[in-house]
Amino acid sequence: MSTGSQPENTTPSAGPSVGPSSPDPEPSDAVPAESPSAPVRSRIQLTGSPGLAAEPRPSWSEILFGDFRRLQSVVGRWYLVLTLLVRLPSVVMPLSVMVYVAVASGSGSWGALCAAAIYLGHAVSTGITGLYAPWKYYQWGILVQTVLQVLTVLWLVQTLVARAHDPFGPWPWYLCLLVGAASPQLGIATRLRWPSILRHHRDQSLPALTMRHDAVMDALAMVLGALVAGVIAIMAGSLVGVMAGSGLLVISTAMLLLHPTAGLPVWGTALWVSSSKNLNRAERRRRRSRRIVRFLPVLGGGWLGLLWGSVQIGLVYFAASIDVVESIGAQFAALGLLSAISAVITAGFGIRRPWNLWILCAAASVLATMLMSVPSGPFSMLLVLAVIGAATGPTLVAVFGIVPIISPRRLTTGLSAITYVLIQVGMAAGLVLAAWLGNYGGYQTVALLPVMASTLLLATAFLFIDRRRRVALDMPASAHWAPGGDFSTSVGM
Repeated sequence: MSTGSQPENTTPSAGPSVGPSSPDPEPSDAVPAESPSAPVRSRIQLTGSPGLAAEPRPSWSEILFGDFRRLQSVVGRWYLVLTLLVRLPSVVMPLSVMVYVAVASGSGSWGALCAAAIYLGHAVSTGITGLYAPWKYYQWGILVQTVLQVLTVLWLVQTLVARAHDPFGPWPWYLCLLVGAASPQLGIATRLRWPSILRHHRDQSLPALTMRHDAVMDALAMVLGALVAGVIAIMAGSLVGVMAGSGLLVISTAMLLLHPTAGLPVWGTALWVSSSKNLNRAERRRRRSRRIVRFLPVLGGGWLGLLWGSVQIGLVYFAASIDVVESIGAQFAALGLLSAISAVITAGFGIRRPWNLWILCAAASVLATMLMSVPSGPFSMLLVLAVIGAATGPTLVAVFGIVPIISPRRLTTGLSAITYVLIQVGMAAGLVLAAWLGNYGGYQTVALLPVMASTLLLATAFLFIDRRRRVALDMPASAHWAPGGDFSTSVGM
């Protein structure tokens, strides 16, 4: 932590306001975006001075697990493991439903529509979680949603079994939407709990680090959830995977509500800040430009979700062509595995300028998705999925890592929650669009959608770089978190 840091205001938030966010303050201590502050310049001069011993290079253990160890000293190991466990049901459920419906109906389109409905329901559920998160008794909201989710899953399973006897009729996508909306998004719940944890431990130096940790957990959940869904589908059937996803959610909810951090006072969960009404035209234009810049990484998360959703449907059509539909989850785990490994390594290095990483990995994603039209067998497809995962994992870390760098502290929670919502919406859109394309042109046409999604991801990265150089964010030193995770008096970007 920088010695010039100032403690953050610890007044508890009264909950989300209804007005738009206020313009960023512009006090005299604002630092230009491209010029390092005095403490940063002094550190640069000292480390570059001849005659001084260079700092020892961190070991691979420190790079891979440094963030985990710092957070473990604050909250403990088991809570960090819990942040991974609570994310698994959101991956297991839609994959299991997609595989079951695709096999039982003989149509990948119905499987895609039902899975897309669950993802869209997850986005709705995230908004619901954000509404009751500032409430003092928010645990009751999570508990009520969990009970509703169990009831709707039982209804869905009964309907799927009945529909399997007449597979040519319409499949219950509306029940899938209801299941997704009733499922509490515990990943968002853990994200919203971090401000209260850091305030309780009087350590306000780790917001950027917690966001990197959550991004890594999202990537790890993708591989573990896909692997669980794939193994259950092969050994017991995808319908068992649907019920297993519901049971895992119940266990995760119980562990999250019984964890000691559940009793901390709710703090820092306001998702919107009321605006000052006395703004002239220039101030309104400047505020609008800042909002656009801060929304671009959020939009990048949406394109990333579109890419993942379209890859899933591409895998369905490819697996159907070689008659191995039940192994979709296990094959998709190859993408998640490399995504998780690359995300862990990227987060460990603590990239100071994640927008450069965004451009690099988005360009790699374009090249990787172009390879989807090449495979002719399951092994070659596994290699392609691994390459795509290696490119998209760091992109996820970069998108979430940009938010605390370009935004005041009061907006980072809301922006990260909106990013997660757009990822879910993007996955739903990718599933539906890819299924629609597959009905007309088959697998080769579906393979074009991931290329388009990665191209949009790259174009948004270039647009962010251009807009960030043109728009002065004018954040005061006291409202910014340094890229390395420490609270700093610098806003050097």
